[in-house]
Amino acid sequence: MTELHAALFAAHRAGDRARVRYWFNRMLPLLNMQAVFRMALTKEVLRRRGIIEHADKRAAGPALDAADHAELSELLAELADVLHPAVVRGAR
Repeated sequence: MTELHAALFAAHRAGDRARVRYWFNRMLPLLNMQAVFRMALTKEVLRRRGIIEHADKRAAGPALDAADHAELSELLAELADVLHPAVVRGAR
């Protein structure tokens, strides 16, 4: 998601309100999901992108079920044009 935040910030710094709203609206569904799952979602995204090996977390918290993994797959597919590296792994 760093790419999305960077694009939004660059648009904001340039004073391009329309582009800020564009980036905000693109990232909002994933941010909403992240608000619920917190570190579990963050680590799963990093795992799928090949940045970390596993999405295990130390602290207790909500876990993603099969439907959540399917939703995350759809959200990441919608953002594939922005994410570098693109998502290279699917749900477990």
